[in-house]
Amino acid sequence: RELHLQDNRLTTLPASIGELPLLRKLFLQNNALNKLPASLGKLKVLTELNLRNNFLEELPDIGGELSSVTDLDLRQNRLKNLPESITHLQHLCKLDLRWNEIKENHPVIETLRQRGCVVYV
Repeated sequence: RELHLQDNRLTTLPASIGELPLLRKLFLQNNALNKLPASLGKLKVLTELNLRNNFLEELPDIGGELSSVTDLDLRQNRLKNLPESITHLQHLCKLDLRWNEIKENHPVIETLRQRGCVVYV
């Protein structure tokens, strides 16, 4: 129930990634991803998503769909903003945003911290 695709120089993910309904952990760190497919939102039981060290400049609006995610690692990307939908990740316990261009006082970060999520900026 884990998929390890780290260190593969991937630039894109196929939309078919959403056809893995039992996937719980997805490791995509150290690739060259610059965009994520919206179908990622179909991974309803996914608890851990590691996207560290890619080239992501934005995230798709899938926060309400990835309802089981507890750990989201977005370190070392090119993110400047976060979609408000991330606040709909009701089980999110840890969000790592270090080495991006997101400000500490971003409203999404404040909302997540208020409900007890640990956010690293």
